[in-house]
Amino acid sequence: FSLYLLSILFLFYAWFWHRSGQTLGMRAWKIRFVTELGGNPGWGSSYLRLVFSLVSILCLGLGYFWRLFKPYTWHDKLSHTSIIDVSSLERTKK
Repeated sequence: FSLYLLSILFLFYAWFWHRSGQTLGMRAWKIRFVTELGGNPGWGSSYLRLVFSLVSILCLGLGYFWRLFKPYTWHDKLSHTSIIDVSSLERTKK
């Protein structure tokens, strides 16, 4: 059952990230998930990011806490991806 739930979790995030780079929550926060080249991530990048984010959580959240001192989290660094602020891009278009 746990494997089933993990696969549903992967499909949910990977589908949204692969399609638009954002989940519904990310749209509300005006952030976007991109690869190093600036495009939407593929299935492999999404999978790596999810696996490494679980590792970050298992290390008592240290991978997320790292963001306070560096411009990236552990799972962003290891999956060669990043989160960008979309609201700053919207302001430059106007």
